[in-house]
Amino acid sequence: MSLGLKDTESNIEAGLGTFVYTVTVAGIYNFVIQSAILPPSSLSIVINQNGSPIATSAAPSATQSHVELEASGINCSVNDSITFVLTSSAASDTSTKSLINIIQETLRM
Repeated sequence: MSLGLKDTESNIEAGLGTFVYTVTVAGIYNFVIQSAILPPSSLSIVINQNGSPIATSAAPSATQSHVELEASGINCSVNDSITFVLTSSAASDTSTKSLINIIQETLRM
């Protein structure tokens, strides 16, 4: 048994808020979000699985231009809800643009 193909889904989101992905195929997933920010930023990102946090971003530094957060090797069942929650108290973060990548790892025999 070896790791085989990876099915990837990408989405670009603008602004703050909660972005939801519903799992349609059970398996092991990697979730990655990359957000472009304008310093100074107070952007906070949390990735949740069915309401429970699986990854939380660190506070960005004063000169940082992007925030990236990854949750790898997450075992998901059909209809699991994966949420990407972006919050901030900085007005400049309302124009944040984020790239969300969802990668399903598949096994090949």
